[in-house]
Amino acid sequence: MLELFTTITCTKCAVLEKKLENAGIPFVKRVIDVDPEAETDALMLGIRQVPALLENKIPISINI
Repeated sequence: MLELFTTITCTKCAVLEKKLENAGIPFVKRVIDVDPEAETDALMLGIRQVPALLENKIPISINI
């Protein structure tokens, strides 16, 4: 399962989210500035910027 780490104000995140939805690709949206668990996971995974897309906790390179 894909995980998309985002923030509320990230416009690139919204673009990527829409692309995934339009392509019918299932994913879990993790909003780090409203979900403390998502924030903790992002820090533990070394995520320093969003959007961050991971599959099985492995980062996937993205080009928006």
